[in-house]
Order: sequence, then C-alpha cells, then structure tokens
Amino acid sequence: IKPAAWHKPNELSRQLRYNDKHPEIGGAVFFSCSTLLKNPQGLCDSLKTRHYKFPALVPVNNNIPGAASASPSGLRIERMGRRDYLMWDEVADYGGYAVDHYVVYRFGADEKIDTERPESILTMTDDTCIDLSQTDLKCDSNAVFVVSSVNRFHRESAGVSIHYSPTVDK
Repeated sequence: IKPAAWHKPNELSRQLRYNDKHPEIGGAVFFSCSTLLKNPQGLCDSLKTRHYKFPALVPVNNNIPGAASASPSGLRIERMGRRDYLMWDEVADYGGYAVDHYVVYRFGADEKIDTERPESILTMTDDTCIDLSQTDLKCDSNAVFVVSSVNRFHRESAGVSIHYSPTVDK
C-alpha cells in the first residue's frame, strides 16, 4: 500500500525541489522504473523539462580506486566543404583507464569556463569529432569548446580548450 502522498501526481517533483534546497543532498535514487516507463500524468516529461534538463556525468564512486585518464590532445577545428568539425586525437589508455566517452562543453567567447555547470555540456560522445553544423549542436557564434575524457572509473580528465569563430559562407 502506497502512503497517501504518493497518490498526488506531483509528489516526486515536490521531493526533488526539496532536495534542491539542501546542498548536503547529492542526488536522487529511483527504485523501480516501471512507473516511470508508463509516464503517468506526464511524470517523465516533467522530470525532463524541470529537473533533469541538462546532461550529467555519472558521479565518481570514491570507494573504487582509480584516477582520470589523459586529457585529449590535438584539439582542432577542421573545415570540410561547408561544415566545421571539432576534432581531437583518441586517448589511448587501457583497463579501467580506457576512455568510455568524451565530454564536449561549449562556452560563450567571453564566458568563464566552468565545467561544473551541466548546462555547458554540448554533447557526450565516443567519437573523436563532432559536426558543428548538426542541428542539435549548431554553433553559429564565437565560442570556446572544452573537451575532456571520461574513463570507466567515471573519472573526468582535465579539459583542453579551443576558440572557435564560425566561417560565414558567402
């Protein structure tokens, strides 16, 4: 039998807002995703638009030893035809240090670089390049990109950065 509060459609949202008011609460855990998969009363939509708008990195489990892998190198912008690509060299590490994915952050040209802000994550990818003209990654103004690697220990490397000025086709 569910407690009475769980019969209210916005109870989960209320609890997540409560968590946000307390910095000592480091996240939320959801048990049994069966209800979430059914999306009752638009619950999943609400979670996505209000509480989890931005991508996030998996938290590091400090009980598992490990360190960050090397930072990506060779960060560059290459123009191919009418498209600009942000590219970097693959990080070669092994075991738990092998790169699971790369994180690409985007900041305004004059913005302070702060990789602790999830709203700055442009994408996470296992590729070593992204097409900056893709609709969902569209970058049509001066920017600074920062790329880091995340290994199987979920540890993120220091980021490397590059300034970008889009080319205007005439």
